[in-house]
Amino acid sequence: MSNKSGHDPITRVKNNLFFLITLLFFLRLPFSSAASLPNPNTNWKTKSNDKFEIIFTENSEEIANLTLENLEIAYKKLSMIWTPPEQIIRVVIREETDVSNGYASPLPYPHIVLYPTTPSFSESIGEYKNWLYELTLHELIHVFTFEQRRGATRFLWYVFGSVLTPNILLPRWWLEGVAVDGESRFSQGGRMRSLYYDAFLRLQAQKDEINPISLSSINEYRIPTWPYGNRPYLYGPLIWNHIFETSGEKVSGPIHYEAGGRVPYLINKPLQNNTKHNSFKEVFEEAKMSITERSLNQIKILNTTPVTPISSFNLIQWQEAHSPNVSPDGKRLAFITKEKNLNKTIRVITRTSLSQSFRGFESSEILQEESNIGSPQGPGLPLPDTQSNVSTQRISWFPHSNAFIYDSIGNISPYEARSDLWMYSFKTKKKTQLTRGLRAREPSLSPSGQQIAFVQLGSLNHKLSLLKLKSKESTKSEVITLFDQSGHFVHWPIWIDEHTIVANIKTSQSENLVLFNLKTKTQNTLDLLCPRPRFPHFTNKVLLFSCDINGVWNIYQTSLQTPSETSPLSHVISGVWSFTLDTKTNSLIATHGTSQGFQIGEIDFKTIPVSPLPTITPILNSQYESTIEEIKHPTQNHTLESKDYKSSNYLLPRYWIPFFYTSDKSTSFLVSTQNFDPLQKQSYGAQLLYDQVTQSINYSFNYVNRVSYWPVRFFTLQETSYLADPKQKTDNQQTGLGFYPPLFESHQKQLYIGLSYNQRELLTSQSKQLELQTNFSQSNLLTSPYYPQAIGGNRYQVDFGIIQNSSSEVPWIYKITLSSDYYFQPFGDNKGSLKTHLTGYYLDQLNSLTNFQSTQSWQIGNSPAFAIMRGYPTGAFFGPKFGIVNLEYWLPGKRMDKGLSYLAGYFHQVYFGFVSDFISMDGFGLNPISRTYTRLRGNEIFSSTGIEMLLDFNLGYHVDMKIVFGSYWIPESTMGNGDHSWSLGLRL
Repeated sequence: MSNKSGHDPITRVKNNLFFLITLLFFLRLPFSSAASLPNPNTNWKTKSNDKFEIIFTENSEEIANLTLENLEIAYKKLSMIWTPPEQIIRVVIREETDVSNGYASPLPYPHIVLYPTTPSFSESIGEYKNWLYELTLHELIHVFTFEQRRGATRFLWYVFGSVLTPNILLPRWWLEGVAVDGESRFSQGGRMRSLYYDAFLRLQAQKDEINPISLSSINEYRIPTWPYGNRPYLYGPLIWNHIFETSGEKVSGPIHYEAGGRVPYLINKPLQNNTKHNSFKEVFEEAKMSITERSLNQIKILNTTPVTPISSFNLIQWQEAHSPNVSPDGKRLAFITKEKNLNKTIRVITRTSLSQSFRGFESSEILQEESNIGSPQGPGLPLPDTQSNVSTQRISWFPHSNAFIYDSIGNISPYEARSDLWMYSFKTKKKTQLTRGLRAREPSLSPSGQQIAFVQLGSLNHKLSLLKLKSKESTKSEVITLFDQSGHFVHWPIWIDEHTIVANIKTSQSENLVLFNLKTKTQNTLDLLCPRPRFPHFTNKVLLFSCDINGVWNIYQTSLQTPSETSPLSHVISGVWSFTLDTKTNSLIATHGTSQGFQIGEIDFKTIPVSPLPTITPILNSQYESTIEEIKHPTQNHTLESKDYKSSNYLLPRYWIPFFYTSDKSTSFLVSTQNFDPLQKQSYGAQLLYDQVTQSINYSFNYVNRVSYWPVRFFTLQETSYLADPKQKTDNQQTGLGFYPPLFESHQKQLYIGLSYNQRELLTSQSKQLELQTNFSQSNLLTSPYYPQAIGGNRYQVDFGIIQNSSSEVPWIYKITLSSDYYFQPFGDNKGSLKTHLTGYYLDQLNSLTNFQSTQSWQIGNSPAFAIMRGYPTGAFFGPKFGIVNLEYWLPGKRMDKGLSYLAGYFHQVYFGFVSDFISMDGFGLNPISRTYTRLRGNEIFSSTGIEMLLDFNLGYHVDMKIVFGSYWIPESTMGNGDHSWSLGLRL
């Protein structure tokens, strides 16, 4: 239930700069949406030793044992270099989403959350060796990074608690760079050994695109060009690799320990005291030179044999593209893209001439992937680690070519996001869901179109499964398991004929293509003499696959009769991943690497490369060989006792934050704390504030309990505020109880039902009220990085309240509030984005002054302001009935992309917008000359128009902020003569 009668203490301090820099990051401990919350009906268990507490569902003890074993091995390795954490680390295993993910945080206590679903080969993290170990290792390195404290920081940690964690404010390239380096340094896999990683380094070196990259820019995840949010993960480890190569890996511990006792934005001193380097900027420049030289040497070796030309498709229409598939009739090409606005879609090219290349025809957008799929977002870190590249991984055509199937992750309940199979028909132009909650990925249709082979996801293994579609004789689809073995992961199945399937079977020790005969129920491993054969494709009795035998992903061919006799069909500098054969033009259409990410291109393989291809070794592989250690299956954790999970065991306060701030009217002092259990079944926040002008003590306490099926919220607050002037004093006391019925699978919709008791004083009016409130909200927005707001869709909220007012002549009154946003681009793409915001408030009694709504002045974006009138002072209009229209038209942003190497700041872009506000109301308006309120009866419309300039920047490495300058003109009206005003403020 929102409080709209004034400003709560936390809202009032949001405009303070220092508060934003220091507290905003720490207080990013949200009462998370249902997208990241476990099902309350699930039974959870714990098991622990002196270092870790593992939290898992009652059916997941085997993966809990394996996770604990991997954590113990990783902890032992890291402790040889780092100072071990003093606190027990909580580790939560969450299996209710099929997005591969994870995060770590020191707040309110050191904890890790793992989403252990194995990624697909189509993702940038797809070259894993032992996924669970690499994931736990990466997150454990984060915890080791955070838990380094010394000197005054260590002393203050005992006083203020875990909020004293300086290292959480280190740059993203630092935090992710050392973790990505470590996931390879202390394992057999990791991204630093990835050929995907090497391919893009080679391409950037070849085009001289790596040298201009600055240290400040690699901290950013909001730059809308490749590699997007992967910048800290791609370039950060180069810095740490170079430090360890020149100074030894053991300097990592002292550097992080010293950083844990310093102001986190002064990062160079720990490096200077422990290495020969003067600054991280210097290290990055040296690392770029070294990587460029090594990459160019690889290119020189590869160029000793003529390179296969690849003709890329039209790159103007999208940012990236992958996983192409040509329809059986040869008329259509379907593929997956990342659009210019960074949304994911399935595109299709339809050609009118089968003899022409698909590259000569325009594509059309067929399906746009939902952006809100319940992907877990954890508190404490800006972004989850190891984000999945895309929900949809594969497209497969029906034999008649009028429909295809694909996989996509979606919510099947308020608590689960699962990968399922869908069908799109060109006849009906509609999509149909084929499975629900099956955890199905990478589908492949049989030649008859009656069977679908697919990967069925799991945490300990993947199954190879078969879905028999409905027939005339049967109205029910049938699912059959073909392969199910612990520790074995299935990828990319294909059909040889109606009774034979080939699929990639991967373990932590080996990777092979395996042939499954459905008639004889036998399986046979193909001896391909390839370390990692992936993305098989069968055509004209020839098996094609992508292979890394020469250190680059290339396409090879072989016969099923003599699989050991392989020959290459491509020889490229970057790499070739998934691909399809265009039989009409005798060319391969493949996912290949470019300096701007994945693209699809056409390969004419009439000229077959000379075999064997020139061989290279991974760019950084030699630096990690000495740390390889085999990861064993758990042998000792079965003896640890499992106990029932109790959320109340974690709820004692873990930190508190003192703070004071000043404004043009007062000075205030604030104390704040928050906490939640690892599963966030219970969470709370408490604030205490003293304001010198009102000389009052304000407090608020908010508690949410999600143990029951309906989440319950309890809140209480006391606040003293004022309208436009401190003399216009308002007091508000509220205590309430509310529920969030989980009625919707989509997290774009939410319902709230609440009951509250309120005591209010506004000027000379007093009231005691009992209020029953129902709130419904919905959001469906299309975003773009080139605008400060959404570019499409809508968002609205409807609130209905019934109030029992003891101070009123009428015992029961009701109120209705409406807030609605509509976004669209009336003049087409890249020509401006229009936002229409509608606000309505209706109270059926005029004598309930304490329930009147007040407008606010300059408030935009994600501000809590309900009623906005820019150019007028806060409190200029207030009353029981009004309607407001706000219009904003924003031009595309002008990118700056300038950062500071020695200060924690980065300037993204600047926007310009035109705004207009209109209000008509039955209530009161503040006369700007006499400073007294005048009665308004709804027979006049008051307005303002203006121009706003918005500077989008990053402050303190992690806090994305916008400085907004607004200039507004108020036309002449009964409220006074025309006037001009301007505002300068912050938008979060």
